[in-house]
Amino acid sequence: MVWLASIMMGDPPSDGCTVELSGIPISVMRHHRLAIGTDDERPLAQRMDLRLEGRATQLRVTGPRYGGARRLEAGECSGGALVSLEAAPLPARLVFPCAPSGLTIVCTTCEESERVYLADELPPIPMTSFSREVELLVRAPGFRRANRKVSLHPGPNTVRLELERLPG
Repeated sequence: MVWLASIMMGDPPSDGCTVELSGIPISVMRHHRLAIGTDDERPLAQRMDLRLEGRATQLRVTGPRYGGARRLEAGECSGGALVSLEAAPLPARLVFPCAPSGLTIVCTTCEESERVYLADELPPIPMTSFSREVELLVRAPGFRRANRKVSLHPGPNTVRLELERLPG
């Protein structure tokens, strides 16, 4: 197998470069990885030394909450150059465990239209930062409708609802 890249600690390699990551909080980096080409995956850090063996490769940030990618040409990664890689928050996906049958959701504070969705069909909610507060109108047959403020993070979010049963 051809070794596409190697990451070393210390000073930038004179025959490589330093990849500087931005757009992702340091506190969540440990849950993400840097994929280098198709054969190499490493723990993510704010700065990573990289050496390419004469060919271009794809760099990708992978993980549950942030993503990012860029193509790195071999000529860009030489002489100890500083190369940037931007990560961005993934859309928030909501899961409602143990939800009543027929649960519908309207995100009343989202920029998207205030459309009614079944709980398991709610589309991902765009994120521009590490957290976002939204207000949800939740309804289910046999339960009182309720407004719930929910603090979302990029990627998967579990929302537990306790709805009040209607008398009868």
